[in-house]
Amino acid sequence: MKETDQFEIGLQLIESGLPLEEVLEQIVDLTGEIQPLLRLVQTLRQKTLPTPNLPDFESLDAQLNRRSALAENRGVWDMIKSMLASPARPAYRALAYATLSIFLVAVIIGAGAFALMPMKAKAAALTQIQGDVYVAENGGEWALVSQGVQLRSGDRLYTAEDGGATLEFYDGSQMTLVKDTALSFDEISGNGRGGLQLSVTQIRGETVHHVIPLRGQKSHYIVNTPGGTASVHGTSFTVAVEQDGGVQLQVEKGVVEVKGANKQVVLTAGQTTKMSPQIDPEDPTYQFKLEGLLESVTGDVWVVQGIPFTVTADTKIEGSPQVNDAIEVKGIITSDGEWIATKIEAGNEGETEGTFTGVIQGMEDGVWVISSQPVIVDEHTNLKGDFAVGDPVEVHFIVLPDGHWQATKIESLVEEPPEEPVETPSPEPVLTTTVTATLTTTLTTDCTGNIIQPHAVTLAEQYFVSYEEIMGWFCQGYGFGEIELAYDLSLESGTPVVDIFAMRASGEGWGQIKADLTPKPTKTPKPTKTPKPTKTPKPTKTPKPTKTPKPTKTPKPTKTLKPTKEANPAKPPHPTKKPKS
Repeated sequence: MKETDQFEIGLQLIESGLPLEEVLEQIVDLTGEIQPLLRLVQTLRQKTLPTPNLPDFESLDAQLNRRSALAENRGVWDMIKSMLASPARPAYRALAYATLSIFLVAVIIGAGAFALMPMKAKAAALTQIQGDVYVAENGGEWALVSQGVQLRSGDRLYTAEDGGATLEFYDGSQMTLVKDTALSFDEISGNGRGGLQLSVTQIRGETVHHVIPLRGQKSHYIVNTPGGTASVHGTSFTVAVEQDGGVQLQVEKGVVEVKGANKQVVLTAGQTTKMSPQIDPEDPTYQFKLEGLLESVTGDVWVVQGIPFTVTADTKIEGSPQVNDAIEVKGIITSDGEWIATKIEAGNEGETEGTFTGVIQGMEDGVWVISSQPVIVDEHTNLKGDFAVGDPVEVHFIVLPDGHWQATKIESLVEEPPEEPVETPSPEPVLTTTVTATLTTTLTTDCTGNIIQPHAVTLAEQYFVSYEEIMGWFCQGYGFGEIELAYDLSLESGTPVVDIFAMRASGEGWGQIKADLTPKPTKTPKPTKTPKPTKTPKPTKTPKPTKTPKPTKTPKPTKTLKPTKEANPAKPPHPTKKPKS
């Protein structure tokens, strides 16, 4: 039997599903060239496209294709087989091998579906890929892709169980997909002046977003999920969609507005919320993560690092953790300070650090109180950022043998957006109250495409200003959280809001602005003790008038010896008595 016939039989057997080793046993390979070729064919055949359970994609696109790469390119195989069957076998065999090699490289690199293109405003580039990543271009068939591919509106992206990918948009914003994540790009647009316009629908899996502050009238960044919608204006946040449609959102920095069917909440730095198709977003809470050995389990209270937390029916637990197993716990901190686990999975031996987010409530020497939890802050603490009471922070800590918490790192979560590039050099405007007020109302107040922003309406009512004034600041790149902070500081300090935003525009961080506007209560100098009134010296007693010494009694004149009586001498007169003084 001719070798071409043997190869043909081998192909048919492989395509029928017979194991490769059994196929090779039935093939006579005199030249030793057929078996390696059949092994390549089997390798390509095994490179099948994913078969994820994506009902939402199915409803959007009935043409979702799950055929193998071999089946999709049957025409190439037909060409190779005809070459091998040609009478001029040696020459055509070499050409067939070359064609097969080129085809194999094309499939592995990305099936030749996409070409490397410069990044444009209406596309996103796959800058990093791990494992298998697939794209359905413009609602078409799924194809394995490689780094550098450009994605556009209408495309869909899927990372397999071993996959992961990072997308970069023209303004520098980034989105990272972890394994088993599927989403569609409803809109990718924008230009150098108008800012990014992005809307995606995330079906399942986890995405991490780092959004550059948006500019322009129509700029937006929206993530749609089965449970609701998240919209941002420059921030870092994570969206996780479970198989059952449950959604967990958490914000690292900035502000995210989360909207369900009947309720809307606003998440600020360090906060998280949950929602689902049946349940509106929960009120925002802060979060924690613990790593260490599971020390004890008493009912629904588990202990790691000496820290108790509650396990509920909603807690997702991977495996069956036992006491003394290393685990990682993620959860939320309720308003009354209870720690509730949302997810428990296997951890790494030796890891004993914990983290939590919250707001600084006190900063006494050596001890800070953060969301009602005192932590030691000393020379062993790495402080990243400027801090003031009221700032949101993330705390990394360890538990000391005496049970106190030692902060190893505290990082400010106050958003510090980069300065916007100046397109044309021009004299810097003097930010006076008049100029800034004009900018507020005349610059841009409809940067959301004339869609009413409920948060802006709430702030306008709260501070008795116009909706246009709030949107004026928002459209200049300030988040609603920043705007609220500026108005609060204005009320507290009496400083006009325009002056506060001028301080921000000059490069000052919010922590510094707070410090500048909230004069530290200069320790009222202890009232210098009014010196006790020097006792008015008792009026020196007027010395009693020195008694005029009694006039020394004039000594009685010594009695003159009576003269011897003479005969009838004349009696001398008695001496006159001196009047008493």
